[in-house]
Amino acid sequence: MRYYTSIRLKRDEVEDFDHYPYSIPAIRNLDEIDLDENVTFICAFAQRCLRR
Repeated sequence: MRYYTSIRLKRDEVEDFDHYPYSIPAIRNLDEIDLDENVTFICAFAQRCLRR
């Protein structure tokens, strides 16, 4: 089974850090989060998925 070992924000692909969710300080200042080997999946909606 594969595990995520880290999550990295692709800062160069963020259009505007003043818009949600990038305006949240914890996300705005995120570079990389190291994870335990027990993390197998993460489900989330990307902001661009909500635009129509």
